[in-house]
Amino acid sequence: MLLRIDTPTRIDLLAANHTVEEMRDYIGCDSLEFISLENLRSAIGLDGECCDACLTGSYPAPTPVALGKSGGRW
Repeated sequence: MLLRIDTPTRIDLLAANHTVEEMRDYIGCDSLEFISLENLRSAIGLDGECCDACLTGSYPAPTPVALGKSGGRW
């Protein structure tokens, strides 16, 4: 069974378009923090063993300029 995350377009992603303060106000929380990529890698103990392109934007292969939902299955 293949599991995947259906990520919206960049314009739909809250963190891609708003400051931490704006997101905190939108969510209605007192505080909001993000873990650094370095600390995430350390926390999961898989440094260098898994793809982090969705977090860094550094993909191992060229990607199309416009990505969209294909409506199909992987």
